[in-house]
Amino acid sequence: MLDPLNDALSKWTTVIEEELVVRDFLSNVGHRDARQLEPFLSPAVVYEPSLTDRVCGRHDVLRMCQSIFDGFETFTMTPRNVAVSGGTVLVEQTLRLGLPGKPVCDLRSFASFDIVSFQIVAWRQLHG
Repeated sequence: MLDPLNDALSKWTTVIEEELVVRDFLSNVGHRDARQLEPFLSPAVVYEPSLTDRVCGRHDVLRMCQSIFDGFETFTMTPRNVAVSGGTVLVEQTLRLGLPGKPVCDLRSFASFDIVSFQIVAWRQLHG
């Protein structure tokens, strides 16, 4: 059994590592290559862009991401504020989007990521 200090340090280390999984995932989104996102996603990941839509499984989520990357000339997700609680990482972020030949626009967005064994098992996204 861990003593109280080691127990607290272990929990904080896990919180930091879960935050870094999401920060690294979002950073890799900027490379616009879905293959770079694969290590961050559980094979059974579920992406929910709304209450009624779901994309299930790593293969389909990666395919969806690549189709988004291919459709936009500019696509980045930049975290602004991040909070971690009990394996869930909450992110306030800026989406920078640009269609070919159109002005780039910034949107505020919120996302939550559920992390298990340092992989994303659920990703919920609210676009603003």
